[in-house]
Amino acid sequence: MNLQPVSRRTTSGNILIVTIFIAAAIGIVLAAALTLVKSQNQAVARSQAWNACIPAIEAGVEEALAHINNKTENTLEVNGWTKNGQTYFLERTVSADSFFRVSIINTNDQLPVIMSTGFVRLGALVAQASPPPLLAAANTTVGNNQYVARAVQVIAKRQLLFVKAMVARDKIDMNGNNISTDSYDSSNPLYSTPNGTYDPAKARDNGDVSTVSGVQNAINVGNANIKGRVRTGPGGSVRVGPNGSVGSKAWVEGGRSGVQPGWFSDDMNVEFDDILRPSDTGSLGMPGSGRVNNVNYGYVLNSGKYVMSSVDLGGGQKMAIVGNATLIVDGSVNITGGLDIIPGGSLTLYVKGPNLDIGGSGVNNTRRSTNCTIYGLSTLTSITLPNSGDFNGALYAPSADMRMTGGGNAEINWCGACVTRSVTMTGHQKFHYDEALKAFGPPAKTVVISWVEL
Repeated sequence: MNLQPVSRRTTSGNILIVTIFIAAAIGIVLAAALTLVKSQNQAVARSQAWNACIPAIEAGVEEALAHINNKTENTLEVNGWTKNGQTYFLERTVSADSFFRVSIINTNDQLPVIMSTGFVRLGALVAQASPPPLLAAANTTVGNNQYVARAVQVIAKRQLLFVKAMVARDKIDMNGNNISTDSYDSSNPLYSTPNGTYDPAKARDNGDVSTVSGVQNAINVGNANIKGRVRTGPGGSVRVGPNGSVGSKAWVEGGRSGVQPGWFSDDMNVEFDDILRPSDTGSLGMPGSGRVNNVNYGYVLNSGKYVMSSVDLGGGQKMAIVGNATLIVDGSVNITGGLDIIPGGSLTLYVKGPNLDIGGSGVNNTRRSTNCTIYGLSTLTSITLPNSGDFNGALYAPSADMRMTGGGNAEINWCGACVTRSVTMTGHQKFHYDEALKAFGPPAKTVVISWVEL
């Protein structure tokens, strides 16, 4: 038996080689783990920067909307905004690491386009990373810093005041007899008389009744016939009496009771802007009395602007409008005999006082709703409209509780639209919404109608 001893040197070399391989394997695993941790940290940082762009974008959109809706300015080229053609630009810091650039493209002032880009700075480790932060992100350099940028295009729309027949902040109570709503269009002879007045034979079913109130029985239809939709605020409900009917023209005229499926919703969500008092500049002062068409009037308004501390025409006295007049009343209005607009005339009335009461023969005997517009400032809290004559016009008084009264068996017709705090209808009221008012009157707020990320 021949045994050969193993060399100590050979054994030590084998151990060294194994140790080197094990150390290399551990190093590779450690490097991979560190790279994975670094990648995870970079991914988290990238995601945080990507998500943080949204508040910056929204801040830009809000800034643009506030600028568009600023009624104290007559141009958009103010308050830091610059102009190039029909586009207005602004850049503003949101935080130490973010800012936005926003533009308003105002080639169509009824549908302005807002472009808002949010920028969020990347940390040094992430900014030096390769590949770039996100495939979907715009990796951009601002100064010497790397930013993630996201952009959106927003289309906005100027809303008008009278897009619905009857709108209220609080409850609507149709607690009367033979109350009904429908619609017509004074700008379209297919849905009105040739001179643009209401024709029952051409009536339509857009006599919508709406409130933003979300309480139970926010709208009390009672036994009224509503040729149109009813809407409440979220969670609100509608009470319909045994003979009440809400729905299409065919539904109501077909003798159906209750609410037609699909003609009620509880998604009403709008804001009511306060009306500002116009300036007295160019005022003709206070109107005088006069005689028009062999009728005596307590006040006669020609074309121009008039300012009065209050209006109090008792004893059946009337007011006449013979031109295109604007009347600003800083107190209450009480006209017992009615308000006559002579053909060819028109009235825009601003009421600052707490009460507006017009009775007698009614308001606007031309029967054209676009000839008479009444605005109630936030201090107008009570309205009583005609108790014997018709009303033809548009009323916007979002802080006022309105009573639509009527005595006896005579029908009272309201042709136009109204926006008030609440509505209480008594008597025999027929409400006819003039759809032409959708494109009439001053705009309210500009609101977002679409949002697309670029």
